[in-house]
Amino acid sequence: MRARLDTQVHAWTAPSAAHPWVDPQFASHYRGEAYSAERLVAAMDAAGVARALVVVPTIYGWDNGYGRLAAEAYPDRLAVVARVDPRGLDIAERLDALRARGRAVGARITGGEVASWRDGAYDALLRAAGAAGLPVCVYPGGEDRLAAVSVAVRRHGATTIVVDHLGLSAPPMIAALPADPFERLPDLLALAPLENVRVKLSALPLLSREPFPFRDTWAPARAVVEAFGPERVMWGSDFTRAPDGQSYAAAARFVDEIDWLDDDARGWLLERSASETFGWPPAASSDT
Repeated sequence: MRARLDTQVHAWTAPSAAHPWVDPQFASHYRGEAYSAERLVAAMDAAGVARALVVVPTIYGWDNGYGRLAAEAYPDRLAVVARVDPRGLDIAERLDALRARGRAVGARITGGEVASWRDGAYDALLRAAGAAGLPVCVYPGGEDRLAAVSVAVRRHGATTIVVDHLGLSAPPMIAALPADPFERLPDLLALAPLENVRVKLSALPLLSREPFPFRDTWAPARAVVEAFGPERVMWGSDFTRAPDGQSYAAAARFVDEIDWLDDDARGWLLERSASETFGWPPAASSDT
């Protein structure tokens, strides 16, 4: 079986004193139920996914505690992409602590106003992450923000930036797909000349109007892979945020069906790109 490293899953508990939901406006995205590390790993086993990056959900604010516990419980299966408050003078120290004790292999920025990206609100975090060799995953939130993100990205060429979800919005973040879900894809492709930029081909089935294997997403995916190269593109499911009825197995397997990918490129998308980007060793399993 081909090794798979899922770059986009979440794990969370019901609200508690130990792990409070401090940003409940996004609670509907998590369907009001717990999705524990144990449940996540069981789903990975069923879908044939060897490893996954636990992206700390926004409901926890800046608290990465449950992500750390998940990775501690399954150190060979899970690592953490942490949420980091960009404010304060101790960002470098916090990043070092997250990597050393929080099992973080990356940091993440979500949303933010267009002005925040342009006026340097994230510069200290991006600069510190670059110095620490820690990739920063960025989800702009609104497609109109991607051009603004590029301004900050260009200022920090030594920092590896990973654009989540192709920089596009999909349900349940939006109520319904627009007429052309990929209308703003050129904003992402414009970043391809920047060598420090990587792309998550994540949540792609959520942008499809077709059943598995989601053929209406293949042409946009090809544009991304050809622009960035397979070495800078990585698969992610985002199945824990997907609406009910979205299959993890389908999200994990549709890349196998894409007819224009050769085996080498498929290997980059499914594991090698993420493994090299995040410095996380490849899964113990290998292709057979």
